[in-house]
Amino acid sequence: MSQPSTRATGLALLVIGALMIANGAWYTPLMLTNPAQRMSEYGGEWPFVTSQTIAFVVLVALALAVPRLRQVRSRTGRTLPGWLITVLTVAVMLQMATVYVQAFVVPFLAEVAPAALDVEAIDVFALSMMAIWVLWLVTWVVVAVVGVVRRLMGIPAAILIAFGALSTPVLGPGGAALVGAGLVVWCLTRILPAARARAADATLSADVVPA
Repeated sequence: MSQPSTRATGLALLVIGALMIANGAWYTPLMLTNPAQRMSEYGGEWPFVTSQTIAFVVLVALALAVPRLRQVRSRTGRTLPGWLITVLTVAVMLQMATVYVQAFVVPFLAEVAPAALDVEAIDVFALSMMAIWVLWLVTWVVVAVVGVVRRLMGIPAAILIAFGALSTPVLGPGGAALVGAGLVVWCLTRILPAARARAADATLSADVVPA
């Protein structure tokens, strides 16, 4: 594992987390105060479409960044299990698929066939989303717990990630914002400081001249 690669991973997650926070911060209040109950009523509105489009782009970036978590190590050299990183990658990609539908398919149907969004058959889509949300939240909670146990992640970051994941089915982008906040705290308190420490150690080692 090279120190520049670890730093790049940390910076990528830092930017992704910040975007998740920003997207959730502006849209969640609108979502909670919007009286529309039917998908046909809000699926074509610009705030919904904009938020979901931003979320889709962020999830694409996150799907590309998650496999690089293999490079992140604790001070004792421990990493997240390979299987957990694989499951997290799958969970992010499935979440990305649901957001794609909400960002592009739902607005199209809201314009050309709004009644199709309100029929009982749409419940199948809702159930599929719930199943993906369950995988999303369970996986992030496991990442938070394992991260703390292996000393890869501090408790504040783990709490933000776990609580954000658990609240995603209710808060949507608001839950994602909390996950993003956890990623930001993780990067600032563990990943980037560890990368700087390793860079400093490497510099000291290079400056040592054998007698």
